[in-house]
Amino acid sequence: MSALVPGKPGVHFTGLGGDELFGYLPALTWSLWREQHARSWSTISRFRRLHRWSLVPTVSALLSRASPAQELKRAIPKLRLSAAEGPADSLSWNPRPAIAPWISRSAEDLIVRTLRATAHDQLTPLNDDRSRHQMLESIQFQGRTLSQISRTFPHVATAWRAPFLERAIVESAMSVKTSERFGAGIAKPLLAAATARFMPADFFKRQGKGEYSLDIHTEFARARYELMDYFRDSKLARMGFLDVDILNSHIDSPAATGDSIGRIENLVAVERWLKSATPEKRRPSDRNSLQ
Repeated sequence: MSALVPGKPGVHFTGLGGDELFGYLPALTWSLWREQHARSWSTISRFRRLHRWSLVPTVSALLSRASPAQELKRAIPKLRLSAAEGPADSLSWNPRPAIAPWISRSAEDLIVRTLRATAHDQLTPLNDDRSRHQMLESIQFQGRTLSQISRTFPHVATAWRAPFLERAIVESAMSVKTSERFGAGIAKPLLAAATARFMPADFFKRQGKGEYSLDIHTEFARARYELMDYFRDSKLARMGFLDVDILNSHIDSPAATGDSIGRIENLVAVERWLKSATPEKRRPSDRNSLQ
C-alpha cells in the first residue's frame, strides 16, 4: 500500500521479509529438535507424516552436524537429481543445488568446478542454528530485492519501505525460541500473537491462499514456439551451455510443470542478462519479442 502525499508519489510499504521471519522454513524442525529433543517429537512426527518421510532417514537428518561446506561437497555428485527429495535435503543448511536436464556437460563441468572451489573455501553460516541461518540468508536477499525495486521504480513512490526488514524487527524475531514458531491450525503463529490486538485471529487460520499460475501457464503456452526459436539462436546455446534439443522437448511438452516453467523463466533472464552485458548489433530481420 502507499501513503499518498498531494502532488508527490507516496511511500510504498511492502510485506517483504514476512514469510522469512514468521513463516515455515525447511530447517525449523532441525532447530526444534536441538531446542527440545524428545519433547519436540510429536511436532516432528506430524511433519514427517505430512512429507511422507521414513523414520530412519528423518532421525539421521535431525542428528546431522555437517557443516555447510560438507553438505555442499556431498551434493555435488547429485546435481542431476531433482532437489529436496527427503529429510536430508529439507533439513540441511541450504537447498541442495540441482541442474536442469538441458544443461550441457561442459556447463556442468564449469558448475562442478565452481561448487568445489566454494566448498573448499569453507562456507561460514550466518548463524549456528540452521533455521536462523536460512532466515538471515533470505532476509539479505529480500533486502537486495527491495533495493532493486527502489532503483527500478522510483516514479512509483518517493520511498519504498519493508517494515519486516527493519533491524529491530529482525533481531526481535531472531530472539524468539523455535518452539514458539509452531501452532496447530495457525499460519505464522508468532506474527499472530504479536498482532493479536488489531488483527483478527481468523486471518491466520485460513485454509488456502490465492492461486496465480493460470496466467503463467496461459502465457507459456502462447509463447511456446517463440521460446523454442529464441533458444536455438541464444548466446547460451552458442557458448555450449545448453542442449537445445532437450530444452525444446521440455518447452514443447504438454505436461510442463510449474517447476520446469520456473527454470525456463530463469533461463530467459540469464540469456537477457548475457545479451545486455555483451550487446550485439541486431539484424534487421530479428523481431523476436523476447529479446
